[in-house]
Amino acid sequence: MTQSSSFDGYQPAATPEAAIRTRHSMRAFLPQPVPRETLEAVLELASWAPSGTNTQPWKVHVLQGAVKQALAIHIAYPPGDILIFMTGQEEIECVAYALEERVEQLRKAGTCP
Repeated sequence: MTQSSSFDGYQPAATPEAAIRTRHSMRAFLPQPVPRETLEAVLELASWAPSGTNTQPWKVHVLQGAVKQALAIHIAYPPGDILIFMTGQEEIECVAYALEERVEQLRKAGTCP
């Protein structure tokens, strides 16, 4: 079975063994935004991934613009106030939700008061 892909230069592995042996992780990222079509294709493919005991524990948040910048600042800098200028209510609500979720994660990890 062959599948077409929208990823530049992507070639599906011929066998599961080849997929396992040729996989790699990326820990450095380019500053260019990922095209929406690519994100949608990756998330669609990920929806086919198995989960242990069918728990399906995934939560996916795709952030961009001011929301992404606010979360990046919150993660990268020590605790303190963050002043962010946003133009729309939707951006404000997204930032508030993302920051609230991140703070809760930090509290559970014992790294946030």
